[in-house]
Amino acid sequence: MKIKTRLHLSIILSLILTVTIGMFVLFSLQKMNAEIKKKGRTATEIVKGMAELKIVAHEYLLHPADRSLMQWNSTYDYLTKSLMKKANEFGSPAGKIALGKILRNIKRFKAAFNNVTTSFGKEQGSGRQESAISPDLRDRLISELLVKSQATVSPVFQLQQVIQTEVMAAQQKSGLLIVIFLIILAFFVIAISLWINRSIARPLSELEKDIRIVGSGNLDHKVGTAAKDEIGQLSRSFDMMTEDLKETTTSIAELNKEIDERKQVEETLRESEEKIRSLVGNIPGVSYRCRCDDQWTMEFISDEVKILTGYPASDFLQNAVRSWASIMHPEGRETVEEYALEIINRKEPYTVEYRIIGADGDIRWCYEKGRGVFDERGKLCFLDGVIVDRTKQKQAEEALKEALEGLEDRVRERTAELAEVNWGLKQEVDERKQAEQALIESEEKYRTLVETVTDVVLIVDPEGKLTYLNPQCERISGYRVEDLIGHSFTEFLAPDYMESTLERFRRGLSGEESPIEEISILHKDGSQMPVEINATTLFDAEGKPVGRIGVVRDISERKRLETRLFQTQRLESIGVLAAGIAHDFDNILSIIRGFTDMAIRELPEKSSAKQHLDGALRGVQRAADLVKQIIAFSRQSKPEKRPVLVTPIVEDAVSLFRVSIPSTIEIRLDLQVGSGTVYAAIPPRSIRY
Repeated sequence: MKIKTRLHLSIILSLILTVTIGMFVLFSLQKMNAEIKKKGRTATEIVKGMAELKIVAHEYLLHPADRSLMQWNSTYDYLTKSLMKKANEFGSPAGKIALGKILRNIKRFKAAFNNVTTSFGKEQGSGRQESAISPDLRDRLISELLVKSQATVSPVFQLQQVIQTEVMAAQQKSGLLIVIFLIILAFFVIAISLWINRSIARPLSELEKDIRIVGSGNLDHKVGTAAKDEIGQLSRSFDMMTEDLKETTTSIAELNKEIDERKQVEETLRESEEKIRSLVGNIPGVSYRCRCDDQWTMEFISDEVKILTGYPASDFLQNAVRSWASIMHPEGRETVEEYALEIINRKEPYTVEYRIIGADGDIRWCYEKGRGVFDERGKLCFLDGVIVDRTKQKQAEEALKEALEGLEDRVRERTAELAEVNWGLKQEVDERKQAEQALIESEEKYRTLVETVTDVVLIVDPEGKLTYLNPQCERISGYRVEDLIGHSFTEFLAPDYMESTLERFRRGLSGEESPIEEISILHKDGSQMPVEINATTLFDAEGKPVGRIGVVRDISERKRLETRLFQTQRLESIGVLAAGIAHDFDNILSIIRGFTDMAIRELPEKSSAKQHLDGALRGVQRAADLVKQIIAFSRQSKPEKRPVLVTPIVEDAVSLFRVSIPSTIEIRLDLQVGSGTVYAAIPPRSIRY
């Protein structure tokens, strides 16, 4: 096969392999991107479906209605069917686990929602005043529903993490495919270069070596080779020439003939050299032979060097104008030389890449492959090799690198966009969840606050009709909430407060603030209940009055306490008066006690009159103790605690009782001397009373 055909075939094979591998890599990347996008859309649909399912559930909790229930069921059916249909899209175990958790949590969410809807259905179907189920059970079901709805969020985020992991894995696979493509491409380029060197450069080097041997006078040396290309033909021509030289004679005629033949041979050699030069010129690179010195002095270099460097080949031959080392880029030159010498000393082919500075000042990349030529003694004679311009390839590599970086940037941007969309969606879902949670908490807090206060909270529209009442109205008025909603508040006012209350209501709608007022309302049993009302006006966003909100407090207990306080104050006044009377009465008793004591002393010991006077004296003493108690009570002083012997007091009281009870009643005492001592904060004699 001719050298030109080999070169064309190598170029065509390189292009075919490059296009084939590139198409395979591109198709693989497109397929991975399509799968990633499909999984991303599936995850987005699941997130939207879960968000819509929770929103509908919260709407049903706020306003239980058949429409919300039907919407929830339709959303649930669509979401579960979509999950079952798209389950095969996630082949990884983590994706299947996440989808399984989502399905289980949705079913638990449905069970909790069914419990709540069943409880609401029982409440709406019951005609009794009390709810069909207890409030605690209802609150527990709603809490369980909220917990189940919240539990459905975590597997969705887990599924998104799985998809993100698969995206990263796909990116790694993409990078790996590109690296493999570059490695395969570099392998084919190197293989083609080696093939060219083996089929062209090496035979030329061997041909040159054989020619030098023949030129030194060794006509027995054979240059012939079995190759059928131009180099083989040239070598066989040299063999024929040496055979002819051996048959020449020393005669003038033969010498002239030999000279002519040599001229012909030289002409043939020049033609062959031109052919070889032409062949070398068609090689995509610079062929050279140089010395292994510090300047890489060129013994031969092809004309292609002008295309590569901008300098003619004559400038480099024997370093006529410049050396090859002089155009090598200073950066990395020493490293390249050290590496090349290390490989040459091992008598192995070397390949290096380095930069040169061309005649126009541009920097070009060169790929050089060569090997050392040694003589029979193993001494290094020359270096033969090929230098290929790798600038375009480097530029292509840089462009490919930039394209890869651009692709990575686009992937990162797309990933960032997807992350931003996911984050925005998550943020929106979180905000909606927070808003819903805040709304639920706020509504629950204010509902609990309004429904647990002991006062009645009411809202009245501009026409005076009741639109809201908390459960405390039944305790105060006796009416149920549903019996009062929609009725005018004037229907439950006492007639004495009708006009004044209506007037204050009209002034309140006009923007005038009204103070707290006390009125009476009609109880269901017909009685009047004193209440205290504090109301203010409600305005819409445009500042227009939309009604009045007020707090009605039952003050019947306060009224009773005020009455008792008034009575207590009267008793205190009576006590003060009684204290004054008791003080005067004590003075009178002192006089009676004094004269009685004097009369007792003048009477004999056995006199019955003395016994009567003793009884009178004890009565005076008891009266004096009673006066002291009245005075102590009126002063509201705290008595001092001290030990009190109860036995004498009991005996004295029994003797007193015997006078006032029938004789048919017998009183028996069983008292022990010295027993019955108590620690009391009252005078001893006051126990009698």
